[in-house]
Amino acid sequence: MGTPSVSRHAVAKTPADNANATPIERTIGRRVAALRREVGLTLREFGEKTGLSDAYLSRVENGHTALTIASLARIAEVFATPLTSFFEEEEQPHPIVFRRSGTGQKVRFRGRRGTLVTLLADEKHSKLMEPLIVDVASAPKDVPLRSHAGEEFNYVIEGRCRLLFGREQYVLSPGDAVYFDATIDHALHAIEREPCRILAVVSSRDFQFHRNISKVVEGRIQA
Repeated sequence: MGTPSVSRHAVAKTPADNANATPIERTIGRRVAALRREVGLTLREFGEKTGLSDAYLSRVENGHTALTIASLARIAEVFATPLTSFFEEEEQPHPIVFRRSGTGQKVRFRGRRGTLVTLLADEKHSKLMEPLIVDVASAPKDVPLRSHAGEEFNYVIEGRCRLLFGREQYVLSPGDAVYFDATIDHALHAIEREPCRILAVVSSRDFQFHRNISKVVEGRIQA
């Protein structure tokens, strides 16, 4: 899932500083700085991820120079966030997300006929975990085995389902829990299409997972 690091020696060229940045460019610079701090990257590490020099990035963050669209696109890819998010009204980060029962955003993974899930903390940025309620039987057919960065925890709330993990299989019942390495192919299948709901918590070592769970799965749509 991660984006390969780009050699700083190959693409570290930056535009000349002809003038100080405009107000909107300074706003973008502040957001870039805030995002970098949220994910715990030093300027040097940030430069290695984007292929931009740390000196240039420092000037951008301090409002002393503007970003080109190409450079901003690299930064957006690093943070797995759309370009438009840098131009929207500034919002304070959410230090806590409180979700009433049944109010989480519902989406489907892997297309319109994918598994229905409820996002429990989608408003929290720079997450180390992504908690979900997964309706295992909601997909019309069994989903294929997939892997992703990080680790995963599943707890069965109701019903039964089958966990396929590499070449192993486990039948999970209410109250059962499993914690596993998510880089190994895995999938949850309903048993004879019986209803089954689980709490899944996904943790990722990949910095690109932060801010956007859609980087973990394909085809997320509004339910």
